[in-house]
Parts: sequence; C-alpha cells; structure tokens
Amino acid sequence: MKAMNKRLESHSSHLAPPQSKWVFLPRLGGCESLSAALSQGGAVVGTAAASRLSVQAPIQGPAAVGRIVRSMVSQQEAALLNSFYEALNTADVEAALDLCNQEVEVYMPPDVVSAVPPRGRRDVGEYLRGWFDSWHSYEPQPEDFIAAGGHVVAFVHLRARGKGSRFLIEEQIADVFEVDDGKISKLRLYVQRETALEQVRTG
Repeated sequence: MKAMNKRLESHSSHLAPPQSKWVFLPRLGGCESLSAALSQGGAVVGTAAASRLSVQAPIQGPAAVGRIVRSMVSQQEAALLNSFYEALNTADVEAALDLCNQEVEVYMPPDVVSAVPPRGRRDVGEYLRGWFDSWHSYEPQPEDFIAAGGHVVAFVHLRARGKGSRFLIEEQIADVFEVDDGKISKLRLYVQRETALEQVRTG
C-alpha cells in the first residue's frame, strides 16, 4: 500500500485570521482503495454537491488535532447547508434565518470577551447583518461537509474583500454548525480548519 500523501500549506492575508496551516488531502488520501483508506482511520464524508462522496484521510503531523469519530453527512443536511451558503453569497439574511430554528445561537469561543452570544432569530439576524456590513464582498463556496461529534464542519473556499480594503482574500477556511430537526441550531463562521476540528474533537 502506498504511503498516505499529505501537504501542509500556510497562508496569510489582510483582514484574515493569523497565519494558518491546513491539510490538503487527496480524495483517497493516497490509499489504493476505499476500504484501505477507512482501515487507516479515514472517513467517508459527504461533499457539498450532496450526491458525491469522498474519503477524508486522518490528519497527521503539525496539524493533527487527535482522532475524530466522523460519520457521513445526510443529503438533507448537505442540502440545508448548501442553501445556507447560497444565502450567504447573496447576503440574504432572511433566507439564512429561514434555515435556522427559533433558538439558533452563534458560537463564541471562551477567550472572546463578549456579552451573551447572539441567540434567537432576531439577535442572530442582527449579527449576520453586522457580519455582511464588515465585508465589501463575501463569497464562501463549500467544498466538503464532515459530520463529527454532533457537529457538521464545512470546509470552505473563501473569496472576500473587507469593507474599505483593496486586498482580495482567497483562502481555505471552515465553518461549524449544529443541526437539529432539519434546521441550523448553532453556527460559527470563518475559523481556521484546525480550530474547527479541535472544536468538534473537544466538544
């Protein structure tokens, strides 16, 4: 069996999070077959197209965050999140909120000094409007959805430009969701992929 391929990349850009590293993994992680990839700790994940599957190999090296128990994203969840990204791409807050439940909440990391995290459609709507106001353009394209630990991690290719900035951001990021009864119940936007995977690993 061929050794599993991996590639670490680093990236920094204006108005972006601190320099980050993420892992690019080929569809079968360098393994010769689906069963071989799974036997080495890989996982089947639904792609953003919802009708295709790919294999995510276990992350190793400096980007490793520990083994994560992953499961396949349902077509319903993939369709829900694809619709959410369609709303983000058009800055349609109402359409995005329609995909959330009444008690939807924005995740705030413990190290962020903030008031009560936005919760409920009204507060989350204000949060999203403020989010869009901070960008001249914001075009996230989901690449893969990974279900893990009760969360869905979306790997996203982002093209964006901050309000008042001349610089175009193009990078690989992640968003994190919780989905209950066909609706988004919790979300966290624009994080490094390592951070997203660490969040679902630690719960």
